[in-house]
Order: sequence, then C-alpha cells, then structure tokens
Amino acid sequence: MSRVRRDLALLLPGGFVVLAALLLLRPGVTPDAVRPYVDVSAVVVLVLGMFLGWHHGRSRVVLGLLLLGASNAALWWLVRHDALAGDSGRNIVAALAVLLPVNLAFYSTLSERGVATARGLARLLPLLAQIVVVGLVARGDAPSLVATMEHRWFDGDWTQWTTLPQLGVAAFAGAVCFTAVRYVFHRDPVAVGFLWALCAAFLALHGVSRGWDPTGFFATGGWVLIGSLLEATCRWATHDRVTELPERDVLNGTLRRLGRPHFLALVRVDHFARVKTLFGRDVSDQTLRMVAAQLRRLPGATAFRYGRDEFAVLFEEMSAREAIPHLENVRRVIASYAFVVRGPGRPRAKPDVQKPPTGPRVVLTVTVSIGAAERENHARHPRHLLREAHQALRHAIEGGRNQVIA
Repeated sequence: MSRVRRDLALLLPGGFVVLAALLLLRPGVTPDAVRPYVDVSAVVVLVLGMFLGWHHGRSRVVLGLLLLGASNAALWWLVRHDALAGDSGRNIVAALAVLLPVNLAFYSTLSERGVATARGLARLLPLLAQIVVVGLVARGDAPSLVATMEHRWFDGDWTQWTTLPQLGVAAFAGAVCFTAVRYVFHRDPVAVGFLWALCAAFLALHGVSRGWDPTGFFATGGWVLIGSLLEATCRWATHDRVTELPERDVLNGTLRRLGRPHFLALVRVDHFARVKTLFGRDVSDQTLRMVAAQLRRLPGATAFRYGRDEFAVLFEEMSAREAIPHLENVRRVIASYAFVVRGPGRPRAKPDVQKPPTGPRVVLTVTVSIGAAERENHARHPRHLLREAHQALRHAIEGGRNQVIA
C-alpha cells in the first residue's frame, strides 16, 4: 500500500460517513418519516455487527458495539422519561463522556480473542462493572465523583461551545489522538474504525442537549466499526498475519500489471529453520517481523512475504545500479541487529524491581541472503524475472550467505 493510500485510509471512508451523519441527522434536516428507520438501523447494526464479529473472531468490534449500544440505550431511556435535564441525566451524560472514549480507545488496543471463549467473555466484566458505577453516579450516591467529572478547569466564552464536561472533552480528544497515532504505527484497519466511532460517539453526546437524536450517531459509529471489520478481513486475506506484509499473490498481480522497467529482489533469512528449532515459534516470528520492518523502510520499494523464510522487494522505479546500494545497506543493518531472547520465565512487562539474571543471556543475530534481477522491458514475462532472482538467490546462499547477488 502506498503512503498516499495509507494516509487516505485514515480519513476514508469512516470520515466521510461521520461527516454525512453530521450533515443529515440534525433536527430539521432528517424528515420525521425517516426517524423510525434510523432506530431500526441501530438494531440492525448491533445484531449484524455482533454476528460478523463472532463469525470472524473480532472480539474488539463486538466489545465496541456493545459499548455503543449500552450508551445509546442509556440516553434513549433518559429521553423517553424526560430525565435528560435532571440531575440523573446530567450525571449519566457526564459519566458517559469520560468512560466511553477511554473504553473505546482501550478496546482498540486489545489482541483478538474468540468471542465465546473464557478470556473473551472475561473482557465483559469491566464493562458490567462500569454500568454499575454509572448507575450509582446517576442516583447521586457518589457526589464527589460527580463534582470531579463536572469540574470546569477553564472558563471563558470559547468553552461554551459544548455542554459536555471538560474532563469528557479531554478524554475524547486524548482517545482520538491515541487511536490515530496507533494507526500510524500499526496500520490496523480496525483502529481506524474505532477512531471514527469515537467521533460519532462524541457527536451523539454533544448533540443530545441540542435536541439531536443520539441513536443515529451511535448507529453511524457501529456501521464504521463493521466497515473496518470487513476491511480487516479482506486485508488479512491478502496479507501475512505475522509480518503484515502483502503475500505472494499480490506480488504476482503487481508484476503482471507493471509495464515500466523494475527491479526485484528475493530475500531469505539464513538458517531460519535452525532458529525456529532452537528458540521456538515466538522468536522465529519476532525475527521475521524484524526483517520485515527493515525491508519496509527501503526507499522506493514495496516488501512482500514470499514464503516461509523468504521476502520479495520490488523497486518499481529504480534500476539495478540504483537499488543494489539500498539492498546492501539493509543487509548490513539486519546483520548488526541483535535482540535478547526472552527466557521461558521472563515477564513480558518490565518489572518495577529488577531481579538478577538466573541463567545465560542469549543474544540472537541473523543474516539474510539476497538475489535480485532486473526486468528491462514489458515483453519479458514476470516468471522469467522471478526465475533469475531465484537463481541469484541460490548463488548468494551457495557462495557463503549474507550477501547480495544480482
């Protein structure tokens, strides 16, 4: 994926959907005859999203939809009983303004678990506990907590644009920034869904005091999450889950489409089978991710996962003379990269109190062999280019490994 497409993926289509909701779902714009369909849409998005999340094992999306649905149910109850302007209504809106963005941002970072597994169901417990807390806040049993949430840190006319508590506005702003930064580093389509679901949830809470129907905005957030789920599913159909690089089929399709001269390199991790046998799958996956990260940084190149221990690097607008120095540089960087192998009893998080090591400290380094070939004209079939790159790679391996042959 090009850099322009990656940047646009942060804005489209989720940003367009939320903007359309902002323009169309305000009072006086949406006809009264359409409002029942908006309520039906909220039910459909919840049921459909729950089913798709369960079917594809996307527990993050399921949790996000449950959170949006519970928030919408709370506001619907307040509006139905004319309690929105009372103390209970203000307390619930204030609590939602703080808890909703924090939870959505947190759910966006979770690793995927099966929805119906014990660990997946355990993730519902914090949500249930917060519902109890919001109930206590609504009853006024926690006055100090309510005062903290509604405290105004800044005064002035510029702060009057929303009735939400300033702590809630800060929570939404922080959650949006956190989710956007996480997407920049991880390129996770589901994170983009949570980003725009946060924006839709903010519009729902911000507009409820202005007479806006929050159901439409919560439904919009749900549709964006479903869209991100489908995009992620399609992405993993063509991308490797370990390295997040596009796979061989994508490379073959790209080579068939290219008409201009280009340069292709095949990269193999030396002695990968031995690394996997000695240190296990986790370390071998970490090795692959490290190599993929270095190949992804090559200027003017697109990296692909080509096989179990192989990668392909395509330079679409470079000749062999221009690309080989970049390959030599990445080969040296990978050879100089070293990481400590995690012991079986070593915690994943850094402890507050460091304990002296009880065993040998294993430092792992790996090297790569690279074979490359250039396609100078469109008449030459891509399979000939791949065959030459394979032959060059074989010469690099037979010649002692850790070198570039073109």
